[in-house]
Amino acid sequence: MLVRDPRPALYVYEQQWGEVTRRGLVSLVRLSPYGEGQIRPHEETRGGSTEALLCQLQATRTQLSMTMAMIPDEDGALATFLARFDPRGCGLQTVDGNGVTSRVWRDQDPAVHLQLGAALRDQCAVLADGHHRYQAALQYQQWRRNTEPKPGRSREHPCDYIMMMLIPGTSPGLRCQATHRVCERLNRRATEVVEGLGELFDMQDVDSDEQLYSFLAEPGDTRFAMIRPGRRTTMLLRDTARAHLEGLPANVRDVDAAILEELVLRPMDKALGNSTDSIADLKSSGSPWAHNRSSGEEVAAQVLRVAMADELMPPKSTNFHPKPVKGLLMSSLHTF
Repeated sequence: MLVRDPRPALYVYEQQWGEVTRRGLVSLVRLSPYGEGQIRPHEETRGGSTEALLCQLQATRTQLSMTMAMIPDEDGALATFLARFDPRGCGLQTVDGNGVTSRVWRDQDPAVHLQLGAALRDQCAVLADGHHRYQAALQYQQWRRNTEPKPGRSREHPCDYIMMMLIPGTSPGLRCQATHRVCERLNRRATEVVEGLGELFDMQDVDSDEQLYSFLAEPGDTRFAMIRPGRRTTMLLRDTARAHLEGLPANVRDVDAAILEELVLRPMDKALGNSTDSIADLKSSGSPWAHNRSSGEEVAAQVLRVAMADELMPPKSTNFHPKPVKGLLMSSLHTF
């Protein structure tokens, strides 16, 4: 069932899985190029999904899904607003196949909208999920302007905005699962790179998945795990290896994904004969094999710090979970 709200509204969107709850404000946010600073990415993007998303916007003229962004919320105005809503009074509730409960509340009070807009107007938003969707929205905006020019038009158009879920940067629901990198084939030179990693990491083979989990869960230090046919190996970064990170921007030298790319992926990529922009097989999932960035506060603070310094993490550095549900809220690009 598809229902269009008769009046402008802001939406509070909650996702709950296990004991974790994440709430955000869903609204239309004015598009702006990254260089203007209002909307900031936190990682580089790789892959061709932007083109497919642009085709989807052109075909449907509807934003079927939202981007997710963090804002500093320094005065707590957004967190205070989100806390007002009682789960017993939500207008929409659904449970997906992964057991994640989604709840949506509608707020149609113009006075509240003005107050909240004034509180958030000067705060930048850092994209947590949806970099490709944001780039597709920018391209769609330009496409509409090129194909449907309206000289002298003073009214704004829906293509000037994107549907975005705004979450306070201190939200305990900003949980990030681990990511993994998969290289399906190694040549002789790449094998030599892997065999030489002992100069950079303290490496130890373990017998079970449980031992890997235990190793990755230990606090402090920089930890990875490597899986090869029949072998599980823990990797603890040596202090002496940090000298090899001096070429990285200061704000990303403690980012796990940046360390992994600088010390492991890039040397392997060169050994495989690939350019530095096309690592053999780069994937992101909830796998426990790669690294143990699972603290919401730690990841959110790191993402905000890197983005505010105008730096970028490597592609697929983060895997915020769960993603906003596609199609639960949609925004027409025909008219407001």
